[in-house]
Amino acid sequence: METRQSEISIPNNNISTKIITIICWFIVLCAIIPLFMIAPYNYPAADDYSFSINTHQAWEKTHSLIPVLQEACEMVKEKYYHWQGTYSAIFLMALQPSLFGVHAYTWVPFIIITSLILSYLWFLKILIMDICNGSRYIYLTVCACLLIPTLLFPVNGVEAFYWYNGSIFYGFYFACSLILLGCILKSSLANHKLIYNIICIFLSLFIGGGNFSTGLTLPLIIITASIFAFIHKKKIPTAAYLSVLFLTIGLCINIIAPGNEIRQANYTDTPNPIIAIIKSIFTGGKNLIHWIKIPELIVFLILSPFVYQTAKKSSFQFKYPLLISIISFGIYCAMYTPPFFAMNNEGPGRLVNIIKYSFFWLLLINLFYYCGYFCRRSTTFCNSIWINKMKVFINKYPVLAYLTITIALGSTLFRSASSTHNAVEILQNGDAKQYGKEMKERYLLYQNSDKEIIVKPLSVKPPLLFITDITNDKNHWINQNIALYFNKEYIISQ
Repeated sequence: METRQSEISIPNNNISTKIITIICWFIVLCAIIPLFMIAPYNYPAADDYSFSINTHQAWEKTHSLIPVLQEACEMVKEKYYHWQGTYSAIFLMALQPSLFGVHAYTWVPFIIITSLILSYLWFLKILIMDICNGSRYIYLTVCACLLIPTLLFPVNGVEAFYWYNGSIFYGFYFACSLILLGCILKSSLANHKLIYNIICIFLSLFIGGGNFSTGLTLPLIIITASIFAFIHKKKIPTAAYLSVLFLTIGLCINIIAPGNEIRQANYTDTPNPIIAIIKSIFTGGKNLIHWIKIPELIVFLILSPFVYQTAKKSSFQFKYPLLISIISFGIYCAMYTPPFFAMNNEGPGRLVNIIKYSFFWLLLINLFYYCGYFCRRSTTFCNSIWINKMKVFINKYPVLAYLTITIALGSTLFRSASSTHNAVEILQNGDAKQYGKEMKERYLLYQNSDKEIIVKPLSVKPPLLFITDITNDKNHWINQNIALYFNKEYIISQ
C-alpha cells in the first residue's frame, strides 16, 4: 500500500506555519492602518441626514438616549408606510453616529471593518476548525487571505467603509449573515443549543428587515446546505429550520410595507421576473470575469495549500464538484435579481460590494470542494501538482518562501485600484486633510445662529471620503434634508 508521506501538506515545521500566518495578518494590518488613518476626515452625507433628522433633534434637546431611540422607532414607522419596509436597517440609519456629535462619524469605518473581520473570524473558525478539523494556523491564514481582497478591492470604497447609510445597510448586514451561518453550524456542535437557536431567531428577523439581496439569498444558502446534509444523512440542526422560518417572516414584513409601492413608483421601466433573472446571469458572468485579476489570483494561489490540507482532513466525500459550481453561480447571480427587478440595473456600488464579497467566499468554497474531490480520487494529483512543489519549496527554502509570500501579498497593497493605495495617496497629497478642513468649516457655519447658509464648493473630493454634495438649488433633496437637520431655512453651495 502506498504511503501518504508524499501527499500534499502544509509544512510539518510548526514554526513555518506560524510565520506564514503572521505574514498574512501583517499584510491585513498594513491594509487596515491607512483606512483608519483617514477616518478623522470622514463626514456624513446625503441620507445620513435624511434618516436622522428627528433623532438628532431629540439628542440636541435632551442629550438622553431614550428619546433618541423613540424617534428612531418613529422613523421606522414613517418610512415603513411612506418609503421602504427595511425596518431594522431604518432603525440603524436613524442612529448614524454624527447625531451625537460630528466627530463620532470617525467611528464609521472602524464599525464596518471590525464587523467584517470579526464575522470572517467567527464563521471560518467554525467551518475550518470545528467542522473540518483544520488547525488554528490554517484557519487564521485562510481568514487573512480572504480579508485581503475584501478590504482592498471593494467595488466602491466610500460606500463600503465610510458612508454610514450605505455601509451599514449592506456591509454590516453581510457580516451579520456570516454570524448567522456560523451560529447555525455551531448549534449542531454545541451543548447550549437553545442559546444559539435564540440568537439565530433574532439575527434572522434582523437580517430580514435589511436589504433584499442578503435577505433573499441567505435562505437559499441555508436550504441548499440543508439539502446536501439530508442527502448525506446528516442531521439538520433546528437552528436551520428556525432561521429559514424567521428570515421568511422578516422578509414578508419587509416586502408588504406600503412604502415599497410608493418608492417603486419612481421606477417605471422595470423588467418582469424572467428578464430580471436573465439580466442577473449575464451581469454576474461579466463581473465575475472582471473580478478575477492578478491580485485575487495571487491570494487564492497562496490559499491553495492551506485549503487542500483542510479538505484532506475533513470527512466530506466531495462527490458533486460540478453541481457545487452551478449552485454557487446561481446563488451569486441571485443577488443581482432584486435590484434588476426593482430598478432595472445591478444596483449601487454598496450593493455590488457585498456581491463581490460573496463571490470571494463562493470561490473559496469551490476551491475547497475541488481540492477535496481530487484528493479523494487521484493519487497522481496528490503527488504531482504544483501545490506539492510549493510544500517542498517551503520546507527546503523557508526564508525565501516567506519573502516570496510577503512580496506577493504585499504587492496587492500597491495596486492603483486598492482602497489602501487610495487612502495612502490622499494622505500624502493632502486631499484628505483639506477635505476634512473644508467640511469642518461648513459645520461651523451649520451650527451658528444664521438661518440662511451659503457655503463654498469643495475644492477637493477624495474618492474614499466623498460621495455626494449639496448643490446651488435650495430645493434639492440633499440641501433640504441638511437644512432640516440643522434647523435652517436653507443651505446652498455657491
